[in-house]
Amino acid sequence: MPSSFVEHYCAPLKHSSLNLRSALLINSENQDATIAKQRLQKVLTSLDKSRSQQIIREAVQLLQELNPEQEVADLTTLEGTKDIEQEALELTLLNQLVVGLYAESLDMFLQQSVQAEKEAQWWDNVARSNFRIWLYLLQTFPLRAWNVSYTISRGLQANNLSLSPSHLTPRSLSNLFPSRGLLHPSALITSAFPHLHHNPQFLPLIFFPSLPSHSEELVNFKSGLHFALESLKNTLNSICYTLILPYHYTRQECLSKKKELESIRDNRACTLGKLAQMRQTLQRGLEKQEKERGTSMKRFISTLQLGKEKEKQGRDESALMKKFISELDEVVSASGVDVDTDVVSSSPKPPSSSVIAALSTFSSSTLQFHLTRHNVLLRTHQLLRPSRYVRLWPQALFGPPLIYYALTSIYQSRKSLQEFALDTKQVVKGFLVDWLIEPLKGVIDTVRSKDDSGVGVIVSPEGVAADYQSLERMSLALAKEKLHYGSEQLEELSQRIKVGDLTPILKLYEEDIRSPLRNALRGTLVRTVLIQVQKAKVDIDQALAGIDRLLKSQELTFAFVGVAPAIVVVYSLGSYLRSLLGSGRGAGRYGGKQQRERIFFVMRRIERLLVSDRSRSRSRLSLLPIKPNTNPNQASAQGVNLNANNNNTGTNNKLELTSLTAGLLLLSISQLRTFAETYLPAGSRIREGFLEDVDDLQDPEFDANERLRVVERMWRSWGGVFGWGGRGRGYGVIGS
Repeated sequence: MPSSFVEHYCAPLKHSSLNLRSALLINSENQDATIAKQRLQKVLTSLDKSRSQQIIREAVQLLQELNPEQEVADLTTLEGTKDIEQEALELTLLNQLVVGLYAESLDMFLQQSVQAEKEAQWWDNVARSNFRIWLYLLQTFPLRAWNVSYTISRGLQANNLSLSPSHLTPRSLSNLFPSRGLLHPSALITSAFPHLHHNPQFLPLIFFPSLPSHSEELVNFKSGLHFALESLKNTLNSICYTLILPYHYTRQECLSKKKELESIRDNRACTLGKLAQMRQTLQRGLEKQEKERGTSMKRFISTLQLGKEKEKQGRDESALMKKFISELDEVVSASGVDVDTDVVSSSPKPPSSSVIAALSTFSSSTLQFHLTRHNVLLRTHQLLRPSRYVRLWPQALFGPPLIYYALTSIYQSRKSLQEFALDTKQVVKGFLVDWLIEPLKGVIDTVRSKDDSGVGVIVSPEGVAADYQSLERMSLALAKEKLHYGSEQLEELSQRIKVGDLTPILKLYEEDIRSPLRNALRGTLVRTVLIQVQKAKVDIDQALAGIDRLLKSQELTFAFVGVAPAIVVVYSLGSYLRSLLGSGRGAGRYGGKQQRERIFFVMRRIERLLVSDRSRSRSRLSLLPIKPNTNPNQASAQGVNLNANNNNTGTNNKLELTSLTAGLLLLSISQLRTFAETYLPAGSRIREGFLEDVDDLQDPEFDANERLRVVERMWRSWGGVFGWGGRGRGYGVIGS
């Protein structure tokens, strides 16, 4: 069954081949159907539903049975052999078979290209990671060890040596399997790394480095300490060589297989491009048949009733289909010959005397032969990734003991783990209650309360008033007793005390300080000092009251400052857990990051192919000679590789894509369609719009410039949706 991409690509061909059949069935509803016509209609119905190998084989056998020795249209020369409807059904079935085999050829080369590219990407991912290289070496170690053991056994048998430990030393093995140079490693190394048979690499290291010689001259020449250091150095070098060489060869093996697979992909893509360029030829042939058959069934019947005209028309149609099948067979047979000439012999080419025989040969021989050759090529060169059993045996071997050890350790430490869990619970509870919930409650209480009670944070207003009144009483009493102030003077002093002016008391203190001892015992020195102490206390109370008012005005700010660190910690932890569990917005949508990244590079390759092909076309135009008296704007029509299917319909200025570019372009477009049909939501506008852009990209009527505009539209439209950057060129958001 062809893929969805091939179905869409061949849909116009299928529509053209069904027009004649639809008209025929409408005008033959009242005719008696013979057994042959019923079988033809049954096979046509099966081909409409599926184009599998079995149905195509049944259709070819039916045509061969109905036409044992002649062409489909040649039987019309025999009077009474066929009626009009049966011949029309056979011609329709022939067209359907040609379209089906063409679609099957497209699908086969498309699937082979996709397979080669997937395998090449797998080897590339392994070669890019040191961990994956060592893991791959571990996974394939049993196979490599078996190959080395088998090579050693064969070498010992060939030299009539016994399998003894003395023959398995490094020196004995190096003598038994000598290296023929840096570019020709020994058979022992090539048995462990088979890619060296086809792609010898320059060896910067030597697998068995020579150990230092213990000759008397060397011992006499060097001191004992220096000789020991040299021996240690050579030993360390040998260990390093032994450890680094497997890594080096394994990485070279991955890169070599990647390169071979890319070569196979390009070869299959080139054939795919050639097949794609044949679509318009086939479509024009089908449309020509439809046009020549007439726009009505009456004209079709009248045309068939004319003996010579009917014979000539049938032969022309048969010759057209036979020519197309011949070209299709030639393109498919030529694919892969330069890639692997030593795997199998060339495809057999039996002569085909009719179009039915050509169809039978192509469906049963050519396609199957190429498919077998492709599979044999991948197996003999070991280009496929290792089997699942090879990749999973380390986990199967080391996994159960590690799991058992982990579970045993957890069970033995269950008490400490339980205590740790309880401590963690208390820490989390204390953090949430003391540092998050209670401060938040304080913020809410601060917002809700108006605090009209007058209670201060540092000092109370009552305490400040009491200290001030005490200062006033002490000052007024001293002024009344010693300065003999009257009521008016006391009232004036009281007003001055309110603003902090104690000048009369300070003057009295200045008089007393002249005779401190006498005034301390008999005078007012002690009282004036105590009044100044009370004055300092009142000043301090007033300063604290100001600070208290400032704190009360900023109480909400301090509350938020206190709870902010806890909120930041909770938010950061929640964001980390959300991203870790993949429950963030869009984290797993549209196939996940890996699929979106893969499609990003597919889009990049499409744009690169179109840009490089347009640049190549411009260079060809610039080298083209222009004839005299010719408009330079018409230079492209003098010899440039124009679109072969223009038919003078105004497409002379469209340059044809090369086969490789067209094939790689179809390969990339098929990956875009597979991504949309697999990962985009069914029935959504995103999927519908994306598939419309894919249809525009695969439209053969669009040239490179128009397709580049489609690519620009896709970058602009889908870049933000799939995480490729705000304007579609966000290369930085994609991981390496």
